[in-house]
Amino acid sequence: MSLVIRPAVPADADAIAALHADSRRELFRGVLADSYLDGAMDDELRGRWQDAVAAPGPGWTILVAILDAAFAGFVSAGPYPDEPERQTIQNVYVAPGPVHAWTGGQRVDFVGNLL
Repeated sequence: MSLVIRPAVPADADAIAALHADSRRELFRGVLADSYLDGAMDDELRGRWQDAVAAPGPGWTILVAILDAAFAGFVSAGPYPDEPERQTIQNVYVAPGPVHAWTGGQRVDFVGNLL
């Protein structure tokens, strides 16, 4: 098993958006309109992540995890909007399949690389 954690590149944006959308569908089904969850949300997130990966804001980092050559998750972090000297982890998403294969240390490495 090989886990690689690296900065996101534009080619990762669609996989990041798809994982983010899948998670939102699971979490918000029954709360948000199905028409949004099954339609416009995909394009919205795809555009958001394409922009974010292509030109992260000042101080922002987006990392992806690649497990055995397959996309396994992502994390993004950067400064608080009102307190730029403080950092926040905004997103941590791990694909459902690979998470079960990760050791505890690999999970910590995924997020720990931001520090």
